Amino acid sequence: MCRATVLRTLGISGDPDTIAEAKRRFDAHLQGKPIAADLRSAVYCSVLHDADEPTLNQFIELHNKETLQEEKMRLALSLIHISQGIVR
Repeated sequence: MCRATVLRTLGISGDPDTIAEAKRRFDAHLQGKPIAADLRSAVYCSVLHDADEPTLNQFIELHNKETLQEEKMRLALSLIHISQGIVR
């Protein structure tokens, strides 16, 4: 649990190496290689910290297509951080 917290904190603080790795993992996730469940929130928030409009739209699309409630909530909470200015 500490690993995810540290990675999330680094990502939302703008650490370029953490954000780059998060983007790499997110891109792999979109290609069918899932991110470990305990790291998804950290990856999502790190990617969203530096997100452009197409990336934001990918998150919204993932949320809308998701059928598992836990993952839907994980995506929603990551998106909420953007709207509250927590990530940026």
